[in-house]
Amino acid sequence: MASYAANGRKRVMHKEWTISQITQKTAQMIADEWHYPGQYAFYDMTADPEDYAELVSPEKRGDLYWQVTDTDGAVIGFFVVERVNATTCEIGLGLRPDLTGHGLGQAFGTCVLDFVGQHFAYRQVNLAVAVFNKRAIRLYHRLGFHEDGTYMQATNGGHYEFIKMHRELHPEHLSKPEPLQHGDHVALVSLSSGILGEQAAKHQRTLAEKRLHAAGLVPEYMPHARRGLDYLATHPEARAEDLKLAFWNAQIKGIFCAIGGDDTYRLLPYLMTDHSFVCAVQDTPKIFSGFSDTTINHLMFYRLGMQSFYGPNILNDWAELDKQLLPYTAETLNHYFTNPARTVIPSSPVWYEERKDFSVRAVDTPRVSHPETHGYEVLRGTGQVYGRLLGGCLDSLYDILTTNRYPDEARAAAAYQIFPAADEWQGKILFIETSEDRPSPALYRRMLDKLDEQGVLAAVNGIIVGKPQDEQYYADYQDILTKVTASYETPILYNVNFGHAYPRTILPYGALAKIDLDEPGLTIEEPYFSGPIDQPAASLA
Repeated sequence: MASYAANGRKRVMHKEWTISQITQKTAQMIADEWHYPGQYAFYDMTADPEDYAELVSPEKRGDLYWQVTDTDGAVIGFFVVERVNATTCEIGLGLRPDLTGHGLGQAFGTCVLDFVGQHFAYRQVNLAVAVFNKRAIRLYHRLGFHEDGTYMQATNGGHYEFIKMHRELHPEHLSKPEPLQHGDHVALVSLSSGILGEQAAKHQRTLAEKRLHAAGLVPEYMPHARRGLDYLATHPEARAEDLKLAFWNAQIKGIFCAIGGDDTYRLLPYLMTDHSFVCAVQDTPKIFSGFSDTTINHLMFYRLGMQSFYGPNILNDWAELDKQLLPYTAETLNHYFTNPARTVIPSSPVWYEERKDFSVRAVDTPRVSHPETHGYEVLRGTGQVYGRLLGGCLDSLYDILTTNRYPDEARAAAAYQIFPAADEWQGKILFIETSEDRPSPALYRRMLDKLDEQGVLAAVNGIIVGKPQDEQYYADYQDILTKVTASYETPILYNVNFGHAYPRTILPYGALAKIDLDEPGLTIEEPYFSGPIDQPAASLA
C-alpha cells in the first residue's frame, strides 16, 4: 500500500490519498453504482458488458485494478495497469462521478502516474480516449501525453473513434548535482558581461568574497573572469574556456555567474562542440546558478541533461551593497547547502527597488523597500497544477528566436537546438520574467506571441511569472498575459520572486513543481540535489 499527498478540490481537498489493490466490494460498487451524466454515461460499466464482467470478476481482473481512497476511506477513483511489453504499459482510469468537472483530474492523474512510475519498471505509458471526450483530452495533454493517431473500436454496442496517446514515465532524466558543503570551492565566471573585472566593481568583488567565505565557501575566479568588459566582449572563447575549466576541476563543486549580459549565445560553438566538456557536464554535474542572459547557459545544460538553477549571481546577490544580504536572498542561498524532499517557495513580505547607484558611495546603504501588497496573484485557474519547470528571462528567450538583438543569435541557437522543441514543452510549467530593460507592453506582447508561434503556450500546463522589476508595467503585463493565453485557458501564477526583481528565489530546471491556485502558492515537489534527503520539507521564508 502506498500513500500520496495529492491536493484536489471539493470534499477531498488537502487530504492524503491511498492507493491499494481494488477490493471486491469496491469493484462491485463501481460497476453497479457509478453513473456519469450526459454523454459521459458512455463510461458507465453497465454500458459495456465485457468491461462490467471483467471488473466484477476477481479471476478476470486479476491484479490489474487499483483503488484510490481518501483518509476517510471513501473511494475517489480507480485505475487499471496492463502490460503491453517489457517497457510499456497501458492504463485506464476513472474518477468518481460526483468529483468530475471540479478541477480534480490533474491531481488524480498525477497521483496515478507517480504510482505507476515508482512501482513498475515501465518507461512508457499508453492510453486511449474517446474522440468526443474533449475534457479528458485536454487533461491528458496537460499531463504530458502525446497523440499517436486514431482508430475505431467496437464497444458499448457500437463503433467509436478513439485517440491513442502516450507519454514517458520519466521524461526528464536530468542529472542532479550534490548540495554544497562548508569548505567547498566554487567558481566565479563571467560568461556574458565582463563588468566583474572593472575597477569600478572592486568594492563589489570584495563584498562578494567576504560573504562567500562567511558562508564556508572558497571562491575561485576563473582565469578570464576579471579581464574586463572590452577583453571579454571580443573573446567569447575565453569566457567559454572558464566554464570548461570549472567543470574539469574536480575541486570545484559549484559555479556562480558574475552577472548577465546580452551575448552568452556566442559561447555555444566553443562549448557544444567540445566533447570533453560535454562529457564533464554529463558525468560530473555541478551547481550552476545565475539568471537573465544566463538563460542561454541554462538551456544548454538542459539540452545536455544537467539540472541547473535559475537563481542568484555574484554582483546582484552575493555583492549586495547593504550591510548584509537581503533576508529572503540569504535563505535562498542557504538552500544550496540543504536538500529537503520538497520546498515551499513563499512570497516575500517585502520587495526592493533596483539601485541607481552601485558605486563605493552606496556601500552600507539599504535598498528602497516596500511591503508586498499583492503577494502571489492568480490570473487564471483553480485547483492545483503540476509540471516540470522550464523557461527563463523572456527577453533572452525572444532574442534566441529572432534577430532582434544580434543577426546571428537565432541561427546559433538553432544550430545547437538550444530552444526546446514544441513537444518538449508539453506538460511543463513555463516560468518567465522580464529584464532590467523593462520591455514596453507592445514588446512584451511580441515576446509572448513569439513563444506562442513556437507552440509553447499551447503545450504548457501552467505559467509562473516573476515580479517585474520595480513593478514597472505590472498591470499591463497582467492584461497582456491573460489575453494571449485566453484560448488555452492557461493557469497563471503572477508576481513570483524570481528574476530581475528583488529578492529572488531559486528555480531548478526540470524539477517537478506544483502551483496552488486556490491558496496561491508554489512548491518544488522533489529534492533539488542528489544524495541524502533532509527532513522535514523546507520553506524558503
